[in-house]
Amino acid sequence: MTPSCGPDWPRRATGFTGRGDGETALHAYLEWGADFLTRLEGLFAIAVWDVRRQELLLSRDRLGVKAAELLPDATGVLFGSEPKAILAHPDVDAVVDADGLRELFAHSRKPGTGVFRGMREVVPGHALIVRRPGSREQQVLVAARAGAHRQPRHRPSPPCAACSPDAVASHTRADAPVGAMLSGGIDSSALSALAHRDLTAAGSGPLRTFSVNFTGYTENFEPHPTMRSTPDAPFAALASRHIGSRHTEFLLDTAALTDPGVHTAALRSQDAPSPLGDMDVSLLRFFARLREEGFAAVLSGETADEVFNGYFWAYDPKHSNSQTFPWVSFESGPRTRAAGGLGTSMIDARNCASGWDVPGHTR
Repeated sequence: MTPSCGPDWPRRATGFTGRGDGETALHAYLEWGADFLTRLEGLFAIAVWDVRRQELLLSRDRLGVKAAELLPDATGVLFGSEPKAILAHPDVDAVVDADGLRELFAHSRKPGTGVFRGMREVVPGHALIVRRPGSREQQVLVAARAGAHRQPRHRPSPPCAACSPDAVASHTRADAPVGAMLSGGIDSSALSALAHRDLTAAGSGPLRTFSVNFTGYTENFEPHPTMRSTPDAPFAALASRHIGSRHTEFLLDTAALTDPGVHTAALRSQDAPSPLGDMDVSLLRFFARLREEGFAAVLSGETADEVFNGYFWAYDPKHSNSQTFPWVSFESGPRTRAAGGLGTSMIDARNCASGWDVPGHTR
């Protein structure tokens, strides 16, 4: 969470003993009550226990970047930043029922749901207030209205163009060094350029940028007709030279990606199996190398395609106008025989035992 509570933060706020985000949130709660959530900027997952009112406030940022899980029971509610924190409680059993399986096998999770029985997440942009008689949910954060700012696809909307520099600047002001993941694409290049400008102006530049590559990948690269037409490395280097950042490329070999221990660590870090296992393993290795370089925080263009609808299937009529989800349309068909869609071909007619019903296939 960014410690900023907006421009109307009262001048009389005193009693701070440090500069931590948690202390800022607590002072804001004491000043404005639950309404303080509407004044927060950035990413957060917050739990506040009010002894006076005997109530618990749980809330999560507008996009749901930070995790917040809960499990109500007859005596109250268990909560934590991730499922493994709740599963550590001796009274909780890790049981996956039919609803959990449906969420597990879907490419896109339904907000507010979970995989383990009885457990769910705080809905992004919402607050959950738990009291002794029970609980109630209320929406206290207002997300941008879809379609409110329409511009040609090649031009960002005015609100986006105006807020991006401020958002990046707020993340470069930190107690620890901040770097950036740079692939050479539009998202990561724009973030890196803004961050480099801010750090240089503050006398803390140049920005350190990082990318990951694989042994033999560039030499043996084969373009994919829709997902990736060129390797990233040349464009990451070109963007770094243009920006002026100090760039480092981490090279991973096959042994690093196939290590069973790393696969297990990647699985356990997410509490549930992921359909994108190889990507998770490479990211885990990537982050380990970043820590060796002294970086615990990096800016990334990850999920920009989800926010700005950048995936090709969002504007390709063949997929966007199909009778199913675009990511299912992309992977389904006679050639792929994928029953679940992008990244979820675990359920495949060729891998199912006799007697299983697979949507779209005969037994």
